[in-house]
Amino acid sequence: MVSYYDKLRCAANQGRTPLIAKLEGIFEAIDDGELLKALNGKVHRGCQGYSVEALWHSYLAGYVLNIPTVASLIRRLQSDAALCVVCGLNPAAIPSEATYSRFVAKLTNRRGLVRRAIRIAVRKLGHHLPDLGKIVAIDSSDITAYSQSRRPSDPDAHWAKKKNKHGRDHWWFGYKVHLVVDATHELPLHVEVTSANMSDSQSLIPVLRHAAWTVTPTHVLADAGYDATQNYAFIRNEMNAVPIIKLNKRGAKEDDRPRHRSKGQILAYGLRKFSGIDRLSPQWQAWYDMRVSAERVLSRAKEFRRLASVHHRGLSKVTLHCYLSTLTVVASAVSAIYSEQPLRKVA
Repeated sequence: MVSYYDKLRCAANQGRTPLIAKLEGIFEAIDDGELLKALNGKVHRGCQGYSVEALWHSYLAGYVLNIPTVASLIRRLQSDAALCVVCGLNPAAIPSEATYSRFVAKLTNRRGLVRRAIRIAVRKLGHHLPDLGKIVAIDSSDITAYSQSRRPSDPDAHWAKKKNKHGRDHWWFGYKVHLVVDATHELPLHVEVTSANMSDSQSLIPVLRHAAWTVTPTHVLADAGYDATQNYAFIRNEMNAVPIIKLNKRGAKEDDRPRHRSKGQILAYGLRKFSGIDRLSPQWQAWYDMRVSAERVLSRAKEFRRLASVHHRGLSKVTLHCYLSTLTVVASAVSAIYSEQPLRKVA
């Protein structure tokens, strides 16, 4: 006898919508075998016995569909039988919030395998896009913690401030997400999360070291927040790349050479000021203008892949959240290439 679930699966296969096809392509593009193997056998709880793969796919679908909370995801699954089928769930037995909460806790402990899936997806892109990762831009963005403002309940979050586009101080309590982006194709290559009070200049070297697992850049683009002597030295000497970093005036005129300073300070200033390309040349400005690609990718991830919609506490879970948002963007690009569709600069 054919069950109701089998009938729905047959109907979904016969009338595949563009959304269902997109989700299937993203699931197929992610190399998650090792992750599922690590999770398998440890999240089967309750009489319903949800499979790890079904929980993984349905939770990922929340990022692809920009569904902000688990409660909203459950309501969507309850009203969309086709979505349940493509995720491997029985429409008559949707997991509860507690089930997803336990699954996310297990997934957080294995977030390193999620980062590995991002790296594999980036390498897949590199096989089809030879210039991927040659020109990279790095930028950071604030992530507000899921915590009460008067009595903060996230022990890993911190207060920080930065200037907004109007020149005013913008304060937030939470984290920073640091994203390395391919400036040509506007695709994320690597993501890291730190506490909000960590400066951009301190984060550049560790972030680029991790990104070097998948890409070998020739030019690194960054704004004035990353202007530090050690960053120029790292990019030039260890990455063999050209640093295109806006000079931070630090309260002085950009053309003023430091006077009455030590020899080391003058040499450090020279390394920052003369980093390989004349800062006043149109060529340098053309390179630097490509840095806006990082801002675009961050903006699209926040708007379409719920990057800014954090509903977890703690650095480890927030890091997992940013990994999943980035993974769905990269996997979408891989799926588009495999289906021979043009790459669009959307999340």
